[in-house]
Amino acid sequence: MTKFKGLIISGLAFIAISMTATDALAISAWARKYGVSCNACHWGGYRLNRDGQKFLRTGHFYPGDKASTQLEDFLALNSKIRFNDGNDANTTDNKVGELTFEYHAFALYSGGLLTQNWSFFTEIYLHEREGNPTKVDGFGDGGRTKLAEAFLQYTRGGDNYFTIRGGQIASQLWSIQGAGGRLSETRNFLVNNATISTNAGLSNTWLPRMRDVGVEIGGQYKDIHLVAGVINGNGNTPTNVIESKGRGAKDFYTSIDYTMKEMAQVGFFYHDGNLEDPTLVTSNKDDFYRVGLTFNANPTDKIWLLGSYLMGKDTDKLPKAGLNADVKSKGFAFEGDFLLNADRNIAPFVKYDWFTHDGKSGTAGDFDTTTNMFVVGCTFGLFEGQRGRITTEWQYQKTTENGPTTDVDKTKDQNFRVELSFML
Repeated sequence: MTKFKGLIISGLAFIAISMTATDALAISAWARKYGVSCNACHWGGYRLNRDGQKFLRTGHFYPGDKASTQLEDFLALNSKIRFNDGNDANTTDNKVGELTFEYHAFALYSGGLLTQNWSFFTEIYLHEREGNPTKVDGFGDGGRTKLAEAFLQYTRGGDNYFTIRGGQIASQLWSIQGAGGRLSETRNFLVNNATISTNAGLSNTWLPRMRDVGVEIGGQYKDIHLVAGVINGNGNTPTNVIESKGRGAKDFYTSIDYTMKEMAQVGFFYHDGNLEDPTLVTSNKDDFYRVGLTFNANPTDKIWLLGSYLMGKDTDKLPKAGLNADVKSKGFAFEGDFLLNADRNIAPFVKYDWFTHDGKSGTAGDFDTTTNMFVVGCTFGLFEGQRGRITTEWQYQKTTENGPTTDVDKTKDQNFRVELSFML
């Protein structure tokens, strides 16, 4: 698709939205239960504000609340429809342009207070497009079901509180930083794509967005929030439920953040992990760690800023000949959102990511791999009661091999996307 056609589609979407959007009203299960607007917890109809962050961390209920017997207070349904035009033919990877129009996902969200101090949460994709369909009637790899997150939580306290939860869990700090709900289809590269190839040939797929089976304890005291968790070693899979005997390594993580005057939040994250050869053929093992620094700020009602920095090291037990055991990585992500119209939740945004993978670890690997990603887009509230949203975005991503004497561009990808999502 040419840039001119992309501008036409964006313009038509903007006109249609401007004519149909209305003031924000409660749409989700929790908004219905408590009789509030979604903006009680979300800035611009989507980004979690400070009250929303606390509601997330305390188990999706308020202190002193009573358990409901109404099913509609626990359930919400979400659908996503996507149009994508990407991989321009004139880029260095020489891919022919790919045009897709898909009913991407149909998901069920449920959660809330079960009884005093006990709550639950589940995110289940009843259908999600993954890969390219090979058969319309059999879906091929074009359709799957997925349990994204599910846990039982105990919460005690008010302004200062203690929590413990177990199940398939994700880091709350990284959820706030863009690993969870997001304005656009594209998550920040740092939390969604920053995988590592080790010097033993393993692919470490751990990412800040990972959800794994484990137990976590947390607590809030005044403006400080502290979390520590133990989860199954990721075993080179997104969610490792089954562990082989003798290979039951556990991962440990912790995070702490401090919120200043309800306007800015800074955080620290540490993850200590183990990756074992998924084929169980060799005794190779990758011991790795990741250290992260985060901030998010809303200096005015119109502006929301996010920034993340992540660094780490992977140490192989059996690196390839000529390569050192250690592989280092580091990167950062920055995002800025501007609330142009609060009534219609119109919010343009921009993102930039930079990530580098250390390859200078021996004579056989004398280059680094660096990825830059830039995204610009806008989200619009849609339908009566803000029961939907349209997001348009343009993404540019370049991967470069940085050698000792020259740099080589490996891939350059451009994508233009439109996503329609709506919730009941």
